[in-house]
Amino acid sequence: DKLVKVLQEIGLNPVVPEGGYFVICDASILLAAANISIDTLRPETPLEERPDVKICRWMTEHVGVTAIPVSPFYLPESRHHANRLIRFAFCKDEATMSLAAERLRQWHRQRHE
Repeated sequence: DKLVKVLQEIGLNPVVPEGGYFVICDASILLAAANISIDTLRPETPLEERPDVKICRWMTEHVGVTAIPVSPFYLPESRHHANRLIRFAFCKDEATMSLAAERLRQWHRQRHE
């Protein structure tokens, strides 16, 4: 619940899970912030060039929080459905989750300064 609240606060529009250890989000605002386009993709686009993979790498480097790309779980011809999707694991200890929340909020604040 805490992670979902933070993701909602910063505009990542999570799909609220009924159970499990992951929450999927729309990463559109992150893609825009990182200037990552989804316009030139084809089914044969390598995974490392997919926008969800790129934005997860960018987040690790620029936000200090690592998300999991969704497209590797799709067949190549269906990967376009995951262009804007990332997921977060919330099966972490409280200290790790608090640090991730603070880093996400800090990124969001800096974006609006």
